[in-house]
Amino acid sequence: MRETLLALADGSASVTPKTQVVHEEGGFANAMPAAWPERGLLGVKWVTVTPSNRARGREMISGLMVLSAADGSTRATMDAAELTAQRTAAVTGASLALDDRPITFVGTGVQARSHARVIEALGRGPLTVWGRRPEALRELAAWCAEHTPGLELRTTTDRAEALAGAGVVISALPIGLTDAALHPGDVAADATLLPIDYASVAGAEISRTGTVVADQRRAVRVAEAPQARQGLPPRDRVDRRPAAGRPAERPGRRAEPRLRPRRRGARRRRRPRRRGLTSAPPVGTPAYPCATRPVGPDSSTPPTET
Repeated sequence: MRETLLALADGSASVTPKTQVVHEEGGFANAMPAAWPERGLLGVKWVTVTPSNRARGREMISGLMVLSAADGSTRATMDAAELTAQRTAAVTGASLALDDRPITFVGTGVQARSHARVIEALGRGPLTVWGRRPEALRELAAWCAEHTPGLELRTTTDRAEALAGAGVVISALPIGLTDAALHPGDVAADATLLPIDYASVAGAEISRTGTVVADQRRAVRVAEAPQARQGLPPRDRVDRRPAAGRPAERPGRRAEPRLRPRRRGARRRRRPRRRGLTSAPPVGTPAYPCATRPVGPDSSTPPTET
């Protein structure tokens, strides 16, 4: 995964910003094409998030991966669930290589298990996991005892206890929760937040107090839109978009253009219509992938990406 991230940074591999459409309230679907010509890799992942599936007893997130050969022919199609779980945890692992502080994981689902594998492989631990339901924590503990026996696992239903002393907080709660967001005082001032669950945990309040790191300039703009509407100054952030040929955004630059009054009698210029699907996420959906690091007087650890 480290080699993949370096390939994205030097331009030898490419991933376009997610193309996104909305198919129901709170739901969306992403198309994510990628190419790495040197490795002969070409493919696209299609992922849907359907909150209404909860009431039907079905999975909220599903997806499909399509791999193509260099000549464009289809090599394979596969379910994206396991692939996504492993890839997401692997990117987190690359981030953890830059931060050796204690780790807390918020959530007990599939991502908790895939992250436990990676954290054990890195020789890190203990891993503290917070969950609302004691039975879910027991199931996770039983799974880890069988599949990650070398990892010291600590579980608790007390979120304050789980977050106390944590230097890295990885959150993977269901997307769209509105009652689980962290507040600035809940974590250390220099903690690194890796929000897999979008804004379920790393919401606007705590994001305003830290540095937001994203791999796409558009993602930073979307994250800062609420700031501009509230008349607040833009957050400090680092733009690490790896696309070649596009200059990085200067730190401190406004995320949205200033509006200038139109002179009387001036003709309005028409902007060219863009065809195709929009790449903007639904209103209220924050940037991803990203990391948030609340900043304080003792802040010394650089933010990381996920």
